[in-house]
Amino acid sequence: MPRSKSIKIQGIVYSFDRAMQLDAVLRSWYHHCRDAEKTRLTVLFKASDIFYANQYAVLVNEYPQVTFVDENNFRRDTLSILTSLGYNPFQQVWLQLVSYLINTECIRIPLIKTQINCLARIVQAKAFVKNAVQENSFILFLVDDALFVRDFWLNEVLQALHSDPEAIGFSLRLGRNTKYCYTLNSLQAPPSFVQVGTHLLVYPWKEAKLDFAYPLEISSSVYRAQMIIPLVATLRFHHPNKMEGRLAECNPILNKYYKNLICFDTSVAFCNPVNMVQKIVPNRAGKLFSYSVRNLAERFENGERIDIDTLDGFVPNGCHQEIGFLFQKKHG
Repeated sequence: MPRSKSIKIQGIVYSFDRAMQLDAVLRSWYHHCRDAEKTRLTVLFKASDIFYANQYAVLVNEYPQVTFVDENNFRRDTLSILTSLGYNPFQQVWLQLVSYLINTECIRIPLIKTQINCLARIVQAKAFVKNAVQENSFILFLVDDALFVRDFWLNEVLQALHSDPEAIGFSLRLGRNTKYCYTLNSLQAPPSFVQVGTHLLVYPWKEAKLDFAYPLEISSSVYRAQMIIPLVATLRFHHPNKMEGRLAECNPILNKYYKNLICFDTSVAFCNPVNMVQKIVPNRAGKLFSYSVRNLAERFENGERIDIDTLDGFVPNGCHQEIGFLFQKKHG
């Protein structure tokens, strides 16, 4: 394992009109990640009007250790943040060229065929990918309705990825406890786990079902920068949900090279889908007015914050679970 001082982790958090929930994921991240200083965290946010924009401005002041980027072009902004870990000039030009070709209509062959061809070349050209970013660089994806509920060490996550070259990533949201698939309202059978150490699990995700068979996601997972950045650069998307969908389409290709997924025995994070801010994908979400985007924003405006301490030790039954919030007045 490379020495910790040389490890680079770029975290990206996606947020839209949800300063209240963003504050909760940031506070719970810094509360439960025992070596959060390893990560350079960037929030890519979008506000639909000045009311929500002003709330993000409040968080900019409250989290000086986090970089906030006001979304202009989702895909371009995402790639800019991901590649901030450091590409050499040649690799940056190459990726920008591929990204441009994929994202324009100048290519006459079908888009999906273009993606498959580019992906196959990138995955197979291991020497190229190895030189693209430092070998010990990683990407952490988060969304603003995620919450962390128990302590963990990033060093342990990175050690596990370093020890298993066939691991596609490390899921912070999966574990033996995630027996329910919220999105499909269905129970899900656990995969064929293999215990690694005291509380880590690894399993072949291609043979798994539902959430366990969905290794590429952006709510709370860690990936090698070598793998995920060139992959994202070949995909066409304009929204977080579309980005995740395009990544999922790559599973059949990536399974040939990355057969395993790693997670903790008990998940350390989950998403609380109490509301929805997008109309791109009809995801399942709560509909209570008390947790509507506007109502939470008004409570934020009044100085309230989600009480994350009440969630310490919570064991979710799935990657997504609707639970009620308790609130507290912000101090200071």
